[in-house]
Amino acid sequence: MKLACVFVIACMVAIASGLQTCKSQSDCSGTFCVKTMGMMSFCRSAAKKGGLCSVTQRENGVYNNLPPCVQGLKCQGTIVTQNQCKSQKLNLVLRNILIPKSK
Repeated sequence: MKLACVFVIACMVAIASGLQTCKSQSDCSGTFCVKTMGMMSFCRSAAKKGGLCSVTQRENGVYNNLPPCVQGLKCQGTIVTQNQCKSQKLNLVLRNILIPKSK
C-alpha cells in the first residue's frame, strides 16, 4: 500500500512538473521515452557527463528507468556501480595505459 501511495505521488509530481507522458519513442521529440517503476513512461532528456544512464531498451524504443547518454558519451558501469555517462576519449586513453599496445 505504501509503495502504491509513493508511486501515485511521484506520478502527480512528474505530471505537475510538465513531463510529457509517452508510450513509445515516437511520442518524444528530441528526448527519450523512459519507463519508470514499471508503470508510467515519460519523455526525458539524455543524461549528461557523470549522469546516471541506461543502455537497455524495451519494446517501442522505451528505455528502462533512465535515459541514454548525450551523443559523444558512453554509458558505462559495473555490477557494483550504476551506469554513468563517460567520455569515450577518456576510455580510450585509459585502455591504452592499462593495456599497452604490443610492440
